[in-house]
Amino acid sequence: MVGGCAGSFLGEYQAGGVIVVLGIHNPYHYPLVGRFCGTGMHGGKMFLRMDELPFDLPPQVCSKKADEQDLKEVGPLLEEYCKLFKADLEKILDANFYVLMPNTANPY
Repeated sequence: MVGGCAGSFLGEYQAGGVIVVLGIHNPYHYPLVGRFCGTGMHGGKMFLRMDELPFDLPPQVCSKKADEQDLKEVGPLLEEYCKLFKADLEKILDANFYVLMPNTANPY
């Protein structure tokens, strides 16, 4: 779980697990993720809280706007984050989330 922003190569060769990037501690308005997000990703999921997807996602990564089921899946992680850092869950959920997953039709 990343409360702020992540740099380049986030999720590079991700083989499993979940990465969540919230972008809520970003006083300088840096991009949520840097270049080459998801490069080599072949397992797991990434949840990005942002208005638009990164422009340079590789073709081996599928992306979609998070639906109710996706948010339910990541809900316990968000709740724990809010409890630990005294953040407002409703405020965090009042934004777009995107889900990135490996594209099994176009593997590396």
